[in-house]
Amino acid sequence: MNPMNSPSVFRTVAMAAAFVWSIANPAAAQTVAVPPAVSVRHGKLTLADLLPLPVPDALRARAAHIKLGDAPLAGDRRLLDREFFARALADAPDLHARISLPPEVDVTRWSRALTGEDVLPAVAKAFLDNNVASAAELAASDITLLSPVSTTEESPEVRVLRMEPHEKEHATLVRVWIPSEPRVPPFWARLDRSPEMSKSTAQNSSAPSPNPRSGVASGLVLASTNRSGTIAAAAPAILVHIGQPVQVIVDSAELRITTSARSLDPGREGDRIRVRVEPAGKILVAKVVANQTVEVDY
Repeated sequence: MNPMNSPSVFRTVAMAAAFVWSIANPAAAQTVAVPPAVSVRHGKLTLADLLPLPVPDALRARAAHIKLGDAPLAGDRRLLDREFFARALADAPDLHARISLPPEVDVTRWSRALTGEDVLPAVAKAFLDNNVASAAELAASDITLLSPVSTTEESPEVRVLRMEPHEKEHATLVRVWIPSEPRVPPFWARLDRSPEMSKSTAQNSSAPSPNPRSGVASGLVLASTNRSGTIAAAAPAILVHIGQPVQVIVDSAELRITTSARSLDPGREGDRIRVRVEPAGKILVAKVVANQTVEVDY
């Protein structure tokens, strides 16, 4: 038997060829380990978002084309297991072979708490647009968010939808939203001041008369109006309060399910608020439909 034809010789040659190829193509031979926990910044998730740094540019570019669905809401998470990745990478087996996966990847969304500093410019603009005399005196310390709100942006664009009297004297309720984050429902903040219109505006305005107890125009109309472009009307009663247990109705064409949750925001009829489903802890955005009752379209 020719020794050059022995299996051991072929194995040696193959190993040597693979070694030489890996030296000539180090990026292609590299296996990348996906960490078990990842915090992402974008609303849409791709495989590239899960890769650590540094990673070869060509590998990251290919991974960017593997779409993994929506990123979780701020404060929520998605657990992706190996079966999920097997389906996502079914058409890219060579890419799958180059990625080392843990049993699960815990994906969270980077976020930070919204502060009075973030809301202050929007409130000051609403005051100026409505010729409120005390606009220049506003400070971030005057603003208290009635429920914790997270933003996934460094500098979120905040707008005011409406203002109305607060039950506390010399305070105002401010309805606020973040146009650039449609998955965050509008929320309420308390302003520890009473907006007082300038004398010229008060004499010429057809706005509602000020509440004699608080000095705030009831349902103060803002020049910026609301998201639908209509004038804000007098506010109905709050049907859901922060921390209150609520009934969640999940409605679809074929099925209607009810479950329990706890409200993370106050809300009136028609408001979209966040609720935490118990005991799972998942955060949903639901519409207030009745007292202590919200609805989720499925």
